Amino acid sequence: MDLTLTTDHRRPTPGPGEYLIRVGAAGINFADVMQTHGTYGAGPQAPYVAGFEAAGEIVGVGPDVKSPLQFGIHVIGTGPGAFAQYMTMPAAGVLPVPSGWSDAAALGLVLNWATALAALKPLGEIQAGGTVLVHAAAGGVGQAAVRLANHYGARVIATASPAKHDTVKALGADDVLDSRRPDLAE
Repeated sequence: MDLTLTTDHRRPTPGPGEYLIRVGAAGINFADVMQTHGTYGAGPQAPYVAGFEAAGEIVGVGPDVKSPLQFGIHVIGTGPGAFAQYMTMPAAGVLPVPSGWSDAAALGLVLNWATALAALKPLGEIQAGGTVLVHAAAGGVGQAAVRLANHYGARVIATASPAKHDTVKALGADDVLDSRRPDLAE
């Protein structure tokens, strides 16, 4: 599939329960890659405006938004078309960008960090003193998992390519294994 830059799209209008966001930063996630290859389940068919995750300023509010946030507040969330200047997001799923954070710094809070937390806490039942193995520890979810596992007091063993070992160690991994070594996969 070819990616094409277009400049003639109309600004979206927020529907019921949605915010209109002026995008300040957009995240690129594995789901975006899958979508461009046509392997993302029930994802949109080409042509479409790509991107799922963004942070930016609320510039519009659709009908039926319960307890709307103020115009000008910066939020992080997901919705279709994050790789555009403006997108809509379901109001129920947005979170304010933490005070003092840039839009770019907040990327990952909704997808990567939530995925890592779900894997570690309710699914993995992480506990202090336990040991966690984090594959692809230099990726978005992996970095969040290393930090969260460290926060919960677990010993963290991580895998990453050698060029990324220092980065993963700096995140708090106790040991980092070469993800490219076939003998480690046995």
